[in-house]
Amino acid sequence: MLFDKNKYSRPHAIALLVIVVLGAVLRLVGFFDCPFTHDELSAVRRLQFDSFFDMIRDGVMLFEGHPAGVQSFLWFWSKIFGTSEIAIRLPFVLMGIACIPLMYIVTKIWFNRTAGIFAASIIAVSQYTIYYSILARPYIFGLFFVLLTLVYWSRMIYEKDYSWKNVILFGVFASCSAYTHQFSMMIAFLIGLAGLFFQSRKSIVKYLLAALIAIVLYVPHIPITIYQLTELKGVGGWLAAPTFDFVTQYFRYLTHFSYIALIIAVLCILVSGEYSRNHFSSVFVKFITALLLFVVPFATGYLYSVLVDPVLQQSCLIFSFPFLVLTVCAIVGEKLSIRRIVSVVVYCVAMVLSLIFVREHYTMIGKSIFGPAVKMTVDFDEKYGEENVCALLNLKYMDYYEAKYGHTINNKYKGYNPMALCKQLENEHAAYLIAANLDDIEMYVAKRYYPYVVNYSEYIGAELYVMSKKEEVDHIIHEPIFDRIYDLSGYNVEDEWFTLLDTPFVALSDSRFEKLEFEMSYMQNDTTDDFLIALQTFDENGESYDWREARVKNFYFPVNDSVRSVLLPMRFELIFKDSRELSNYSIKMFLWNIDHVKSVRPLSARIRITPDNKYIYSFTEELE
Repeated sequence: MLFDKNKYSRPHAIALLVIVVLGAVLRLVGFFDCPFTHDELSAVRRLQFDSFFDMIRDGVMLFEGHPAGVQSFLWFWSKIFGTSEIAIRLPFVLMGIACIPLMYIVTKIWFNRTAGIFAASIIAVSQYTIYYSILARPYIFGLFFVLLTLVYWSRMIYEKDYSWKNVILFGVFASCSAYTHQFSMMIAFLIGLAGLFFQSRKSIVKYLLAALIAIVLYVPHIPITIYQLTELKGVGGWLAAPTFDFVTQYFRYLTHFSYIALIIAVLCILVSGEYSRNHFSSVFVKFITALLLFVVPFATGYLYSVLVDPVLQQSCLIFSFPFLVLTVCAIVGEKLSIRRIVSVVVYCVAMVLSLIFVREHYTMIGKSIFGPAVKMTVDFDEKYGEENVCALLNLKYMDYYEAKYGHTINNKYKGYNPMALCKQLENEHAAYLIAANLDDIEMYVAKRYYPYVVNYSEYIGAELYVMSKKEEVDHIIHEPIFDRIYDLSGYNVEDEWFTLLDTPFVALSDSRFEKLEFEMSYMQNDTTDDFLIALQTFDENGESYDWREARVKNFYFPVNDSVRSVLLPMRFELIFKDSRELSNYSIKMFLWNIDHVKSVRPLSARIRITPDNKYIYSFTEELE
């Protein structure tokens, strides 16, 4: 039994039930309409094997950087229930809901039942745990198994119950944690290591036996782990090394980037605190233990990412999140008084409101581009005919939604090559272009041939455009915030530097969700010569903070037989994680005759700023 009948309390049971129901509702709203994300589609694609061993070899060892546990579970699960979004995600959302009472149980064992109510409410209403509960990836599985590991570890350590049930289940769930994710494996190892400091001569043998059970159960996975460590290159090729901003962003994310929610959360915990000497002395060791079990994996992941290979993401820290919750709730007193009940209610209300209105959670969970992009293309194919629709979809794993909608798309995207794209679109006769997840240079090319936007949608990580060659009555015009054209006909080719604009960011915009396009048209007699346009960002001390350039040798767009153009795009949100930071920075845009050549003759330049996609990094970054 997870719940101890001897310590049953009706008020706490009612409070926990309300919190679990609230957490379930927050996870189930919108759950049935969410399209798969890229990583989920990848996982589903790797279930298409007749043999379990083929799936392990070709679906895990060759392509998956995570342990095989979740993919193995999904392989068996999908054979019974299929691969629909609901079928694949259902076990994850159920585990996400189960994490709420598990957090209560752990906190009750560590501290008291009222602290457990606070801890359960944090798990129930945080977007951190809500989002990963509806995502078919290893994160909520890992949190679930870490919490189960903690339940039976805590019973051994703090209740001194070394029954065989606790010994065996601790070993089983520690092993399950290791099968789920490398970070949850590290957490299970640290939990086991911490437990050694609490052992007596009487209990040490059983505790070591529990650890041995975990190790023995993990042995079958060791060849897979060795292969992944030696053959796979990790995620450092696409994941950037974290900066100190990652730390501040992580803690702000936990209260939905809302200062109001943060202040309310702090006040609710402080109001519910027990400040007697007896309370502090009884929780001090547990408080330090919880704090270390949160800080050590955080610091380890951070330092490894900075010094070796970037692996740290907010998702990886969800496994150590329970220890941060325990650290925060250590102060809460045992009596479920009116002020503590009110504090829990106020905290939950503040977090739910910020979840809905500040984080726009229920808007964002539907903003995966794969399903909508395929559906849009299918609709246009059926309405106008495939010969009149050119699809440029920079998306993998479209076959899932092609099968769902019963239509195979003639996707003409051939990979990033702007010059080849110019030639391709020059010969394209389709009336409509559907572009998904093209980068800014590719979109620049596409808009030259399909200048009229008839449909535009923003998604996480990408945008979806429907564009036309001919002007339509209801076409969309993205009005610029800033638009300036510079006549460079009088430019002196002897000048190495020529500054067009040098200004504080706030003079251009007060929002980080803007896109800047710096374009130069020019003539060039000798194509071996180089010339560049540049954007340089300076901090409040005048030090260079960011540098971006575009060279005429790398890519140009042929305007006509003699004139070319080059583009340098920049999205503000790639640099700034908070719009308030813009006031501390300035930007300089200039031409640089780097080779001191006379063959490049600038004709004109244009600096244009338009509103950008605020959802592009929305699940881990602020929407303001």
